[in-house]
Amino acid sequence: MLPSPSEYTKNPIKIEMQRSLERNSRVYKEMFNDAQKKYSDAIEKLTKLTDAYLREKTEVENFIKIKDREVELSKKNANEKLLKDFLPVLDSIDAAIQAEKDNNLIRIRDQMLGVLSKYGLKPIKAEGSRFDPYLHEVVGVTADGEDGMIKYEVQRGYTLNDGVLRTSKVIVVKR
Repeated sequence: MLPSPSEYTKNPIKIEMQRSLERNSRVYKEMFNDAQKKYSDAIEKLTKLTDAYLREKTEVENFIKIKDREVELSKKNANEKLLKDFLPVLDSIDAAIQAEKDNNLIRIRDQMLGVLSKYGLKPIKAEGSRFDPYLHEVVGVTADGEDGMIKYEVQRGYTLNDGVLRTSKVIVVKR
């Protein structure tokens, strides 16, 4: 509300101070609103950047985990080809044991399997087990025994670090 001319002439300093106070108040209010908007914008940007950082950080951590698993798997299976090439030697020893029942050959084979097991090679259990198409390959069937059970193992299978290196060739009971 504007002062009347008579009021203004009575106390001009007080009126001018009041006007100045009102102008300053508006200016400060605008400055405050502007600063508050800048603060809100900065908080919003910071939130977006933090989210982006966390997403990128998670992606990098996941990438590192995937690569670590790949490296670990590569290390575990580095000898796969060598071990696969070595399986015919084990087959020959098994055949010689079958033919001659030589205790020295059994000890040598067991010793070799002990060494190879340190690298993740394990024989697949077959005879007397239930047929598992992921571990066994049927090469013949017989009616002698319980249905679905493996009667004979023709060729031993092996796993390497829990993955099948070679399936066991088996004769399965089927009725």
